[in-house]
Amino acid sequence: MASKTPKRDYYEILGINKNASLKDIKSAFVKLAKIYHPDNTDTGNEARFREINTACEVLSDPQKRKLYDQFGHQGIDQGGGNSAGFSDFSGFSGGFQDLGSVFGDLFGDLFGGNRRSQQNQRYAQGKTPISGENILTKVEIDFKDVFFGKTMTISINIEVVCEICKGTGAKSASDIFTCDKCKGKGIVEYVQQSPLGIFSSKGICNQCQGLGKIIRQKCLKCKGHTYYIENQKLEFDIPRSIVEGQQIRIKGKGKVGRNGGSQGDLFISIMIKPHPLLERRGNDIYIKLLVSYLDVILGNVIMIPTFEGIIKEKLPSGMQHGDKIILKNKGFYHSHSHKRGDLHVILDVKFPNKVTKSEQEKLWNINNETNFNPNEDFANSSIKRI
Repeated sequence: MASKTPKRDYYEILGINKNASLKDIKSAFVKLAKIYHPDNTDTGNEARFREINTACEVLSDPQKRKLYDQFGHQGIDQGGGNSAGFSDFSGFSGGFQDLGSVFGDLFGDLFGGNRRSQQNQRYAQGKTPISGENILTKVEIDFKDVFFGKTMTISINIEVVCEICKGTGAKSASDIFTCDKCKGKGIVEYVQQSPLGIFSSKGICNQCQGLGKIIRQKCLKCKGHTYYIENQKLEFDIPRSIVEGQQIRIKGKGKVGRNGGSQGDLFISIMIKPHPLLERRGNDIYIKLLVSYLDVILGNVIMIPTFEGIIKEKLPSGMQHGDKIILKNKGFYHSHSHKRGDLHVILDVKFPNKVTKSEQEKLWNINNETNFNPNEDFANSSIKRI
């Protein structure tokens, strides 16, 4: 014959020591009840809650606790008798909302309370319009679209209130009946026995989902959902100089509302493709421009490609590799303004891989005619520091 599973120690169940006061016992119960009460849809556990109940009931009764401390579970099973329970908590028989008023948020958020029950009641009876949720989607645009702005069209599935049933979900008005479980209130009351007394909590009726009504024959088009999904093409404007992650709002294209509430909105988050040549920093544009060593030496006129065409610019004398020239008002527009950022041109000086013999002779002549020898000057000035 299989042996019974040994009962857990009551002090261990509540997470307290054997010298715990009545206040400690009550506090431990409140903490654990919040977690394991069956009304808690996330962590509720009826078996665990009953175990906590029993432990709390025994340890809060002086006579039972004495028997348990002396003889363990056997002393309770044989001589414990019925307990009066938590006589000190007799004032809480009104339900979890009373417990919430005493222990604050410990029970108020979990088991409800007058305020939340009233909100549920209004929702269930359709007195409070519930706005539909917003929807977020993403689109990717080119770097050039940021400079000029753009009108775009996207194809997206949208919830549309059913025009056949006018959002009731029923085939006809005669197919809508009062819920027999909640009697049309949309709210049902649950009763739970615990060491603190008999507690009641209110929640949305699971038969009618809080609507207070049952639909016998559903609308043929929306299948009782009150809405259907429709693919729509939506056109919207992307303003120039928009930034990464900025959202564009299209009103009334989100999820449908309830109880006559307004439809949510569609938010379009803008993602920008990187450009192979250009970089944006605020409203400024940066470009790394290839130029010849002769352009730098001679101060030639160089050509700079931009979104608005090629700009010709004469290089100042004395420019070096990595130096920068700035073209004012050639960057992005400031938001809601005609002012613009700047175009920063960073010089990337290139040298030829090969030169002809004739070119070498000319360069040697130049080299012999000038005293410009930065390598020799650097070596002579640095040798003492090495």
